Amino acid sequence: MTVVSCSPKLREIDGLIAQIEVGNPPKRSALEVLFLPTGPIQEVSVSSGWGSEFLELAKRFDTAVERAYFPEKLSQQMEEAFGGRPRWFFTILSALAAAFAILFVRNDRTIEVWFPVHLKGIEVFWGLIACAVIAAGLGAINWFSWLRRARK
Repeated sequence: MTVVSCSPKLREIDGLIAQIEVGNPPKRSALEVLFLPTGPIQEVSVSSGWGSEFLELAKRFDTAVERAYFPEKLSQQMEEAFGGRPRWFFTILSALAAAFAILFVRNDRTIEVWFPVHLKGIEVFWGLIACAVIAAGLGAINWFSWLRRARK
């Protein structure tokens, strides 16, 4: 009986495949590291003369990983937006919008705003109020999320 020695990288790839087959996909970074420029697979492919085939395989891999891990990417973006990090930004933005709305009511009702749409008169006031309410809501979500994590 001949014992075939497997390289550590081959065992690593077999382990990743086994995880996928049982429905427990590995972290995206564990897969992507295999296809990095000058990564283990690319070095072998170039030295073995199949570098152009590797590039085609890498493109297919990138497409498959993007499809498989999109929900993870979306959840990371949601975590960044609502996970407590921008709590001060939204709080300050809300206060500024409310302050400008108050200034508008007390001083100059003929103001015009051209960004991102053209608003004039009372429209500016209601636009500022809408911005203040939206920013306050996002700030509240972030503060509650931050407090929940701080208590854990």
